[in-house]
Amino acid sequence: MTAFFIYSTGRCATQWLARFFAQNLGKRAVVEHEPAGVDWSARRALRHPNLGELRRRMPDVDRHLDRIAETVASGRIYVQTGWPAFSWFPYLASFFGEQFRWVHLVRHPLYVAGSMTTHRYYAAARRDALAGHALIEPGGPRAALRGLAGRRRGPGELER
Repeated sequence: MTAFFIYSTGRCATQWLARFFAQNLGKRAVVEHEPAGVDWSARRALRHPNLGELRRRMPDVDRHLDRIAETVASGRIYVQTGWPAFSWFPYLASFFGEQFRWVHLVRHPLYVAGSMTTHRYYAAARRDALAGHALIEPGGPRAALRGLAGRRRGPGELER
Protein backbone atom coordinates (compact mmCIF):
# COMPACT_ATOMS: atom_id res chain seq x y z
CA MET A 1 0.00 0.00 0.00
CA THR A 2 0.95 3.64 0.27
CA ALA A 3 2.16 6.13 2.89
CA PHE A 4 0.59 9.56 2.32
CA PHE A 5 1.97 12.62 4.07
CA ILE A 6 -0.13 15.74 3.78
CA TYR A 7 2.08 18.63 4.84
CA SER A 8 0.98 22.18 5.46
CA THR A 9 2.22 25.51 6.63
CA GLY A 10 -0.01 25.07 9.66
CA ARG A 11 -3.60 26.17 10.20
CA CYS A 12 -4.63 24.61 6.85
CA ALA A 13 -7.49 22.32 7.97
CA THR A 14 -5.32 19.23 8.41
CA GLN A 15 -7.33 18.11 11.46
CA TRP A 16 -10.48 18.24 9.34
CA LEU A 17 -8.72 16.33 6.54
CA ALA A 18 -7.64 13.62 8.99
CA ARG A 19 -11.24 13.16 10.14
CA PHE A 20 -12.44 13.11 6.52
CA PHE A 21 -9.93 10.43 5.47
CA ALA A 22 -10.58 8.34 8.59
CA GLN A 23 -14.33 8.38 7.95
CA ASN A 24 -14.03 7.63 4.24
CA LEU A 25 -11.21 5.10 4.25
CA GLY A 26 -12.37 3.23 7.34
CA LYS A 27 -10.45 0.12 8.31
CA ARG A 28 -8.45 0.15 5.07
CA ALA A 29 -6.27 2.93 6.50
CA VAL A 30 -4.51 4.29 9.53
CA VAL A 31 -5.07 8.05 9.58
CA GLU A 32 -3.28 10.33 12.02
CA HIS A 33 -2.96 14.05 12.59
CA GLU A 34 0.53 15.03 13.77
CA PRO A 35 1.03 11.79 15.73
CA ALA A 36 4.67 12.43 16.62
CA GLY A 37 4.09 16.17 16.98
CA VAL A 38 7.13 18.21 17.83
CA ASP A 39 9.17 15.02 18.35
CA TRP A 40 9.98 15.28 14.63
CA SER A 41 12.33 18.14 15.68
CA ALA A 42 12.01 20.00 12.40
CA ARG A 43 14.81 22.49 13.06
CA ARG A 44 17.22 19.75 14.09
CA ALA A 45 16.32 17.61 11.08
CA LEU A 46 16.76 20.49 8.64
CA ARG A 47 20.32 20.97 9.87
CA HIS A 48 21.31 17.31 10.08
CA PRO A 49 23.35 15.84 7.20
CA ASN A 50 22.11 12.25 7.68
CA LEU A 51 18.45 11.78 8.61
CA GLY A 52 18.80 7.98 8.78
CA GLU A 53 21.42 8.41 11.50
CA LEU A 54 19.35 11.08 13.25
CA ARG A 55 16.32 8.78 13.19
CA ARG A 56 18.18 6.16 15.24
CA ARG A 57 19.00 8.81 17.86
CA MET A 58 15.33 9.78 18.17
CA PRO A 59 13.48 6.75 19.61
CA ASP A 60 9.97 8.22 19.24
CA VAL A 61 10.50 9.03 15.55
CA ASP A 62 12.22 5.68 15.00
CA ARG A 63 9.29 3.73 16.51
CA HIS A 64 6.78 5.86 14.63
CA LEU A 65 8.45 5.21 11.26
CA ASP A 66 8.68 1.49 11.99
CA ARG A 67 4.95 1.48 12.79
CA ILE A 68 4.16 3.26 9.51
CA ALA A 69 6.29 0.75 7.60
CA GLU A 70 4.45 -2.13 9.28
CA THR A 71 1.10 -0.56 8.40
CA VAL A 72 2.04 -0.22 4.74
CA ALA A 73 3.58 -3.71 4.62
CA SER A 74 0.34 -5.16 6.02
CA GLY A 75 -1.56 -3.83 3.01
CA ARG A 76 -3.16 -0.85 4.69
CA ILE A 77 -2.97 2.78 3.64
CA TYR A 78 -1.21 5.21 5.97
CA VAL A 79 -2.21 8.90 5.99
CA GLN A 80 -0.54 11.53 8.13
CA THR A 81 -1.65 15.15 8.11
CA GLY A 82 0.00 18.22 9.61
CA TRP A 83 3.19 20.20 9.47
CA PRO A 84 5.79 18.64 11.85
CA ALA A 85 7.23 15.96 9.52
CA PHE A 86 8.03 18.33 6.63
CA SER A 87 11.77 18.44 7.29
CA TRP A 88 11.97 14.65 6.93
CA PHE A 89 10.70 14.68 3.33
CA PRO A 90 14.02 13.54 1.72
CA TYR A 91 14.35 10.67 4.16
CA LEU A 92 10.71 9.62 3.86
CA ALA A 93 10.98 9.60 0.07
CA SER A 94 14.02 7.29 0.18
CA PHE A 95 12.70 5.14 3.06
CA PHE A 96 9.27 4.44 1.52
CA GLY A 97 10.34 4.65 -2.13
CA GLU A 98 7.46 4.12 -4.56
CA GLN A 99 5.03 3.79 -1.66
CA PHE A 100 5.59 7.42 -0.59
CA ARG A 101 3.15 10.13 -1.67
CA TRP A 102 2.93 13.66 -0.43
CA VAL A 103 0.76 16.72 -0.76
CA HIS A 104 1.73 20.20 0.37
CA LEU A 105 -1.15 22.46 1.37
CA VAL A 106 -0.63 26.19 1.28
CA ARG A 107 -2.99 28.77 2.71
CA HIS A 108 -2.79 32.51 2.29
CA PRO A 109 -0.31 33.72 4.96
CA LEU A 110 -2.69 36.36 6.31
CA TYR A 111 -5.31 33.72 7.05
CA VAL A 112 -2.65 31.53 8.70
CA ALA A 113 -1.54 34.44 10.90
CA GLY A 114 -5.16 35.27 11.72
CA SER A 115 -5.86 31.68 12.71
CA MET A 116 -2.72 31.54 14.83
CA THR A 117 -3.77 34.76 16.54
CA THR A 118 -7.20 33.29 17.26
CA HIS A 119 -5.49 30.30 18.86
CA ARG A 120 -3.25 32.65 20.89
CA TYR A 121 0.06 31.46 19.40
CA TYR A 122 1.48 34.95 19.81
CA ALA A 123 0.20 35.52 23.37
CA ALA A 124 2.93 36.09 25.92
CA ALA A 125 1.17 33.68 28.29
CA ARG A 126 1.36 30.78 25.81
CA ARG A 127 4.55 28.87 26.39
CA ASP A 128 3.60 25.30 25.49
CA ALA A 129 5.68 22.96 23.35
CA LEU A 130 3.65 23.63 20.21
CA ALA A 131 4.10 27.38 20.33
CA GLY A 132 7.75 26.93 21.24
CA HIS A 133 8.46 24.70 18.24
CA ALA A 134 6.05 26.16 15.71
CA LEU A 135 7.23 29.72 15.96
CA ILE A 136 10.40 31.69 16.30
CA GLU A 137 9.63 34.26 18.93
CA PRO A 138 9.51 37.79 17.52
CA GLY A 139 12.64 39.54 18.71
CA GLY A 140 14.25 36.25 19.72
CA PRO A 141 17.89 35.50 18.92
CA ARG A 142 17.05 33.45 15.79
CA ALA A 143 14.39 35.77 14.38
CA ALA A 144 15.06 37.85 11.31
CA LEU A 145 14.18 41.55 11.49
CA ARG A 146 14.29 41.54 15.29
CA GLY A 147 13.85 45.30 15.34
CA LEU A 148 10.23 44.94 14.25
CA ALA A 149 9.27 43.00 17.39
CA GLY A 150 8.76 46.11 19.52
CA ARG A 151 6.68 47.98 16.97
CA ARG A 152 2.95 48.13 17.50
CA ARG A 153 0.50 49.24 14.86
CA GLY A 154 -3.16 50.02 15.01
CA PRO A 155 -5.74 48.24 12.83
CA GLY A 156 -5.25 49.08 9.17
CA GLU A 157 -1.93 50.85 9.75
CA LEU A 158 0.66 49.78 7.16
CA GLU A 159 4.44 49.84 7.07
CA ARG A 160 5.69 52.67 4.89
